[in-house]
Amino acid sequence: MEFLRFFLIEQARIDARNQKAWMARHDAISEIKTQLKVATEAGDELVEARLLNQLGNTYAYYSDFELSETMYRQGLALARQIPDKHLEAVTQINLGLSFKKDWITNWLIPTIKRR
Repeated sequence: MEFLRFFLIEQARIDARNQKAWMARHDAISEIKTQLKVATEAGDELVEARLLNQLGNTYAYYSDFELSETMYRQGLALARQIPDKHLEAVTQINLGLSFKKDWITNWLIPTIKRR
């Protein structure tokens, strides 16, 4: 009976941590999207490209690799259009790191765990 009580308390703690993590993710993404909307409406392509890169970083941090790739590619297109060679290079590096993290998370680790 003591084990069941301990298990239920631990499960409640885990649920609370997961809820906090989800809210933090949601808040971070919402804040960047709000800033992105303002930059887009103002026509500030440099800030827009930087925010797309930042949004890509946020999605990659939370392992949402498809959305991170989309944001990085949009930011990369703007960086090339401006042109901003430094931002273009940074975005390409981030895109590559996202691919690497995706590969490690979704292929390498599961393969090692199966062995």
